[in-house]
Amino acid sequence: MTRQSVLAVVPALNEQENVGRVVATLLLTKVAGTVIVVDDKSADGTARAAATAGAHVITNPGHRGKGNAVRAGLQVARGADPAYVLLVDADLGDVVREMETVLRPVEQGNADMTVAGFALSTGGGFGAALRLARWGVQQLTGQELEFPLSGQRAMRAHHL
Repeated sequence: MTRQSVLAVVPALNEQENVGRVVATLLLTKVAGTVIVVDDKSADGTARAAATAGAHVITNPGHRGKGNAVRAGLQVARGADPAYVLLVDADLGDVVREMETVLRPVEQGNADMTVAGFALSTGGGFGAALRLARWGVQQLTGQELEFPLSGQRAMRAHHL
């Protein structure tokens, strides 16, 4: 399967300084064949930076939040009919190269979805929320996830 069958959705708000590098890295390293950036009505040049780097840009009519931006991107992804979809934060920087590792188990048929895990910085404010998310996932599914709050994911598109 070619990476042209991989579509990345990148929700973004005021990420002019980062989004271009994320988009360019995804495309130049061939982690994704198509990148859709959903700009949540940024006050800076986020949309322009993303488009210049090669992304297809959708701009929300107002601040609607990350969840809405992800939904809008996934709606476009459904119409594009990719085999795989990546969810990637606009501020990942060079770490975005690791999305190939996140995608690999899904491409190989070993998982329907994978969630990236990145080391948390001390004082990141996720302590209580992370514990609650881990507990909730375990209660609802019986699965124990180390990184249930990570926005970086790879999945088979037929699950959209």
